[in-house]
Amino acid sequence: MQTIQAGERTALISTQLLQEYRQILESRNDFVNIVKAICEIRSDPGKCVYNWRKPWGGAERERIRRCRFPREDVRVLRTAVTVKSTQSIIYTEEQRMLVSDACVHRNFRVHIRVPG
Repeated sequence: MQTIQAGERTALISTQLLQEYRQILESRNDFVNIVKAICEIRSDPGKCVYNWRKPWGGAERERIRRCRFPREDVRVLRTAVTVKSTQSIIYTEEQRMLVSDACVHRNFRVHIRVPG
């Protein structure tokens, strides 16, 4: 969060993901708090970029299926793929996403890492 506020990193925001986190009334972990903080700074165009891409077609969905990336989190990956000019990283503690890192990186040039 500090690197985003300092302008060293850019947060990629999915409108669908943003709506989901707005519905969470009680923070269950630090990640939810970070997402809520990102929602607050989203008005600064230098710090946040919105994902306006259309849903993926059959070829992309097949590559995701082969990588065993969790279906319910595809919108997160789509958002990370939006910016091609820089290295995108998805930070998560979810094991199902973490184990798909090598395949996702081969297919979409996005890494999946544990925060920290």
